[in-house]
Amino acid sequence: MLYFKSGNRKALRVGNYLFFLFIMKKFFILLTAVLFAVNAFAQFEQGAIRIGGASSLGFSNTKYKGVSGSLNYAELGIDGGYFFMDNLSANLTLSGGFEKDSDDSDATSMFGAELGVRYYLPMKVFAGAGFEYSTYKYGGYSSPACAAHVRVGYAAFLTDNIAVEPVIGYRIGLGLTDDMKANQFNRLSFQIGFSLFF
Repeated sequence: MLYFKSGNRKALRVGNYLFFLFIMKKFFILLTAVLFAVNAFAQFEQGAIRIGGASSLGFSNTKYKGVSGSLNYAELGIDGGYFFMDNLSANLTLSGGFEKDSDDSDATSMFGAELGVRYYLPMKVFAGAGFEYSTYKYGGYSSPACAAHVRVGYAAFLTDNIAVEPVIGYRIGLGLTDDMKANQFNRLSFQIGFSLFF
């Protein structure tokens, strides 16, 4: 038979109590993470609607076919999406903005529409792709442009149905010939947007 002195019994009780608190803390952290994940995925169920907006303002190293240069740009967009299956939405985006080449005093204006899809991965990370048709205007010239977009972002929910979404995107010009080269440039961009889920 094993006997403990009273001091050892107290130490054993304190140790057991601390171990219990440690286990309970881990359990509550895990439970909170699961509840947040379940709550977030409730926004991405089939039949849900997302309405959002995004803006980007920055400087990029833009590459044309065989030519590279720096470009300042500002862009605003509004978009909407419908979840035709869990976690996957079809989206329509309307955007407009201005671009200015570092070697030119005049700015180029742009207006475009994009059709795309977005898939929400675990932990509220999403990836999307789309096809854009836009019109670029510079001075008295106007040129249509076609491009593909790929994006990766994160939906940080502020409430049950409002999320702030930082997004990294890449524009891929489809290489069609035009005087302004609007079809031919590729660009990496960073956007901050928000979305409302219904």
